[in-house]
Amino acid sequence: MQQPLRLKTVVQRDLKQSISGDPVQAALQFAEKIMNQGANQFSASGPSLGVAPRTEVRVSRASMRKEQTDELGFQHIRVAQKYKGLPVVGAELIVHINDRGLVYMINGSYQPDTGINIEPTVVADDALQIGLDEQQGKENMRVTSDPSLVIYGSHLAWYYVIEYTGTEPGQWRYYVDAHKGRLINRYNNIQNAAPVVAHGAAATVSGNRLAGEDGTSVSMQGFDESAGSSNYFLYSFANLWGIYNYDHGVNSPGAGADWIQQATSNWGGGDPAAVSCAKNFEDTQNYVSTVLVRNSFDNSGGFAQASVHVDTNYVNAYWDGSSFYFGDGDGSTANALTILDVAAHEYGHAT
Repeated sequence: MQQPLRLKTVVQRDLKQSISGDPVQAALQFAEKIMNQGANQFSASGPSLGVAPRTEVRVSRASMRKEQTDELGFQHIRVAQKYKGLPVVGAELIVHINDRGLVYMINGSYQPDTGINIEPTVVADDALQIGLDEQQGKENMRVTSDPSLVIYGSHLAWYYVIEYTGTEPGQWRYYVDAHKGRLINRYNNIQNAAPVVAHGAAATVSGNRLAGEDGTSVSMQGFDESAGSSNYFLYSFANLWGIYNYDHGVNSPGAGADWIQQATSNWGGGDPAAVSCAKNFEDTQNYVSTVLVRNSFDNSGGFAQASVHVDTNYVNAYWDGSSFYFGDGDGSTANALTILDVAAHEYGHAT
């Protein structure tokens, strides 16, 4: 069901780019150059020249998603990518400016050279009907976000949200191809099968992490839903993280995807990608709370859900605005992407 976004990752460190005037405008200009050039490196004169895109990206004030100033006086300006005025799902660059007015780092993800026809041939009502038919009969079902056009990977898509209540509430996000009328992706933003705090207690869980992170056994605070019996989760109520098994693109309750859990507290070598992800999100959350004195990624106690085993042979990781996603790699150019530097990088997109 899910089609990968396949965004281009940018990590430009040790920059010394002086700016003058409005830092937001400067950040927008830097982001625009990178999105257009598709550069792998950033030189003193700006992004190195690459193959010219078919359609240039234009960045305006409307593209700025957030401007933050930390305790050191450093500014962090988030620029969301738009293509001909339409938001590009998951695409955002962050321009970091120190207290001396120097751009010292740029990181994030963007979609180069989209070249997509933004005139839909499928009307919004027809796209919406796909979701309405799937959720038919659900209690208090309602459309909480009407269809709007976005760029999803290589597709022009209708995006909308359908919610319902009941014993298993849903908040389904839909992406439907606006040219072919096919469902590109859908997922329930209210996840099922999560542990219930009243049904258990925090417990130490362990397992072997990825070979690329030395493959040793690591421990962290997880959760035992039955308090000493079974159902151990890679999930922490205290540290606000949980690991979800995306099951190679099947992100649908009852169809294989679920919160990572098993009957014993030790995963051994059974799922090193999930164990690495859990350990790295625990360490990241601990760092954010103790060193940066922030309450999770959004500074408001947001729960960090990380989905592992995304798609097949997928060499990518991304933040989609609500959750984190990690592919297993293709075994050749890359292995599982739940290593610390990638996990922390994606976490940074959400802050």
